[in-house]
Amino acid sequence: MIPVTGWSENKDKFPEATYGLNKPIYSSVNKFFITLGPNSLFASLGVLNTAFWIFEVVSGVVYAAKYNNDGYFEPAVSLFNSGDVDSMSATFDQLGNPLVFYCKSNELKLWWFDSSISQTVISSFGAGSSPFATFDIRYNVSNPDSDAILFYLKGAAIYYRQQRDRYAVEYQAPDEGIFIDKITQADMSEDYRMQVVYRYKDTGYKPPDPIPPIVVPQTGYWKYRLTGYGSRISIEHNFWFDTKDDLTVSFIIDEVELDKPDIAIFSQCFATHFVEQGSSQGRYGAQLLATVGGANHDVLTLIVGGYKSVLPMPVKLQPGSWTFVMADGLLAISFESIDGANTAELDNLTYAIGKSLETAYVLTFGGDGSIAPKTSFRGIMREMRASSMGREIYCPADDNSVIGGEYLPVYNADRTVKLYNARIRNNYRRDNWIFQPT
Repeated sequence: MIPVTGWSENKDKFPEATYGLNKPIYSSVNKFFITLGPNSLFASLGVLNTAFWIFEVVSGVVYAAKYNNDGYFEPAVSLFNSGDVDSMSATFDQLGNPLVFYCKSNELKLWWFDSSISQTVISSFGAGSSPFATFDIRYNVSNPDSDAILFYLKGAAIYYRQQRDRYAVEYQAPDEGIFIDKITQADMSEDYRMQVVYRYKDTGYKPPDPIPPIVVPQTGYWKYRLTGYGSRISIEHNFWFDTKDDLTVSFIIDEVELDKPDIAIFSQCFATHFVEQGSSQGRYGAQLLATVGGANHDVLTLIVGGYKSVLPMPVKLQPGSWTFVMADGLLAISFESIDGANTAELDNLTYAIGKSLETAYVLTFGGDGSIAPKTSFRGIMREMRASSMGREIYCPADDNSVIGGEYLPVYNADRTVKLYNARIRNNYRRDNWIFQPT
């Protein structure tokens, strides 16, 4: 029973009284409600706190089942046909008879046992929402102050009805002057007080102005990992390079896998057919091919116009900045480590020159230009440049604007864009792009 003047000013929420029992955890697509009750239906034996019960609406029928505290519910008992409901709750009276308080089509209804006629009935209470049924003094139902109590909303206020009035009298809880839109709990708390928990809309609340996140700009660049199997970067251009009198090729290697006997670093035209140095030119001359091999990958094989030369490298193939300068049959190779701490250089290396039978307009880095080469470079190569006869092309494979793309822009020496593209040919993979912070 709730005295008319019995509402406390204390707004603190206390834990729900469970009398030492663990409330079961349950989920379902159906409407359901879990509450404390007797050990058996229709027989309270003076208390309503010996077991948890679940009430569930399945296909329009309300069922009740007891939780056996071993993690399972006992077989359910059918109570009555409710049809589809909007929301529901349930409790028991002093004799252990179940009662179900529910809302259907915005109308509040109560299924309960009317002892005056010794049968169950359905009472209607008009429009309302958020029905919540409970019992106050569960540990002693013979107490004359014990009651089954129904809480619900009308408009934005809480109302309730009590069993001692045969649910015929409607009471209003104290008006808090707020817009309550849902009752979330109504039960005895651990301090043995009836506690009603509700949700309300704070119409006067003004959220603080949003604070934009601080995004620290990250500087760096993208680079692409060549994976072999024909993966290479090919630059198309509208002139051919003079491999006899004037050609400079440079690039930076960040990573390289020395996993093959010979590794192609740059080429122009597919250079498979060649003749030994000093011999007459082969039938199928190649414009240019440079591969690195040897036991320590410190030997350069250079094929120019169909003629092959085997030359030393200043250091073995490794990460760093590499430059190859070819002029009038002489080759200079320079190397500088990424951190600039180590340098090496060889110059005045003599190489053989033949006259190419082909004129090529594609310069390839990391491969020999064939469809399925066995010498493809595996690693990361960037800042690729080539110049000849006053012309220069520049292809930074670390351009931020090209992330995710198979085609890369080609630049002039002054970083203006040429009207041509470099292409990551064969086995292109978007996931091979790597961001390098600086």
